[in-house]
Amino acid sequence: MLHVATMVGVAVAMALTGARDVAESPWIAPFIYSSADVLRHFSLWQLVTYAFVNVPSLWFVVEMWMLYTFGREVEKFVGRRAFLWLYAALVLVGPLALTLLSLA
Repeated sequence: MLHVATMVGVAVAMALTGARDVAESPWIAPFIYSSADVLRHFSLWQLVTYAFVNVPSLWFVVEMWMLYTFGREVEKFVGRRAFLWLYAALVLVGPLALTLLSLA
């Protein structure tokens, strides 16, 4: 539900700023992950907020359907608390690994 709400917010922000891409919108750009921003400007929120910057597309619909379908089954199997920990870990592992790799 949060992903869908933020997608609507991104679409509105893009429309209001006339941006054709999310990176062009001054309201959205600070939330897109960039290892350079994380390391140089300490934009640590980007490690989490990147997952909620979605543009309206057919693939977004497919992603939300898969998250609902498979996520519900995984949650039934492991429980809500373990599922939320897993989801948080999956959101954080990618950008943390990329940030660490960019140090080298």
